[in-house]
Amino acid sequence: MAIDLGSYGLEVRTVRLNIISIVLGIGIGLYGHLGLFIHGEWHIQAPFIFLFHLILYSGLAAGTVASQYYGFDSKLWIAGLITSVITYILVVYHLRSLVTMWLAKTFDYKGPSEITIFHPDVFVATDGPRTECVKSEWYDLLFPESSLLTTRARDLHDARRRDWKECFGPQAQAHHFAKTVKHVEMLSDMIENQIEEANPSQMRDWFYWLGFDIMGDFVFSKSFNMLRDHEWHHMVIRLQRALSLLGPASPAPWLIQIAFRVAPRIGQIGDWFEMTSWTHKQISARLEAGGEKQSAPDLVHYLLEKSAEPRSAEGVRRMRGDSLNAIVAGSEPIPVVLLGIFAELARKPHHVELIYAELAERDITDTKEKIALSRPPNSFLNDGPPVGKWCAM
Repeated sequence: MAIDLGSYGLEVRTVRLNIISIVLGIGIGLYGHLGLFIHGEWHIQAPFIFLFHLILYSGLAAGTVASQYYGFDSKLWIAGLITSVITYILVVYHLRSLVTMWLAKTFDYKGPSEITIFHPDVFVATDGPRTECVKSEWYDLLFPESSLLTTRARDLHDARRRDWKECFGPQAQAHHFAKTVKHVEMLSDMIENQIEEANPSQMRDWFYWLGFDIMGDFVFSKSFNMLRDHEWHHMVIRLQRALSLLGPASPAPWLIQIAFRVAPRIGQIGDWFEMTSWTHKQISARLEAGGEKQSAPDLVHYLLEKSAEPRSAEGVRRMRGDSLNAIVAGSEPIPVVLLGIFAELARKPHHVELIYAELAERDITDTKEKIALSRPPNSFLNDGPPVGKWCAM
């Protein structure tokens, strides 16, 4: 029987090349995780990494082509990378967690940069004036824009915080208080009308309308007018739909970056960009109108118009981030606290008369009475659910 040695030798070399290809593919995948991605932060680069692999594997024969020309099966690079990540999570995380729990009950290791601490001093250590801790990568949510809340660089955060302090000085607070009273009186009239007609009130909606109307007036002197129109503003509806993305995506900040910078702008992602675009237009319209046409100073006035530094593109970009962040984060505590207070008063109606008797002799337009008027909200934040406490932080 004749044997084609040339053909046999070719098959042997092919098998060897395949084995080398498999080993190289898995090896490079393991190195990509253990030697590269596990160190530092990569969430900002996540869209570029995603697009690179999308282009690489866009063809059905991409793995075969890479194997022939580059000496390794590129499909196995992903297999090795994913296997390494899963193994690391299932084995190394749990082993380190067991070791830390065995050494002390104070710490619980959760990941390369994640740890749970059971000690009252953790707040001073992580958020005190001398802390060296920085905010997590989740706060790059608005990248490439930023806000005071999402700024991770400590020196930049301190500088921007000094700018914000002027927004809450005695004179500024008097202006903010006058704006707030206007919206509160409108809400009070709505409740009184419903009482006279013996109709139930949708207090949850009304409190949210109050919160957003106040914050729109506070940021760029333009209320959403939901209390006036008795309906939800279309941009607030879009915003609330968009924010539902943050819950599932929060554990993976890189996924947020891919969603906002690569994914098609449809559905909830489209809602987010519609809201940001609308906010940008409001800031531009406010700057064009000028501060002298406003009834009272707003956030735009204190952060841009009153600044001694010349207005720059970077400053406007930060203002956009601050305005969006103020509307989102600032409007939430108002309805949460008011809903909690009203719920407690409904359970204990005798306290209504006690509070009314105490406030009857006070001038709520006098800013010196703020301490007395802030007792009910502060009491709810101390005794209420953690959500209320988080929102007020």
